[in-house]
Order: sequence, then C-alpha cells, then structure tokens
Amino acid sequence: MVLIKACLVEDVPLNGMREVSIMGRALLIANLDGRFYAMDGTCSPI
Repeated sequence: MVLIKACLVEDVPLNGMREVSIMGRALLIANLDGRFYAMDGTCSPI
C-alpha cells in the first residue's frame, strides 16, 4: 500500500470536510469527532 499525504490535520476542522486533489482525482476528507475518512469527491449523476 502506498500512502500519499493529502493535507495537514489542521486543514480539516473538527466535524468538517475539505476537498483535495490527488493525482488529478477529487477526494473529500472528513474529520468526524477526530477520526479521518476519505471518499470520492465527485457526485454521481442521477
């Protein structure tokens, strides 16, 4: 597994989110009660 630094912990407020771009791909980083999650930052069409 390769780890890539997306942003600093301080860049994502507690219970907040931040969009980042990694290698041309939009990702959403969420900080929920101090736990960090990453998900695809692109909404799928309906």
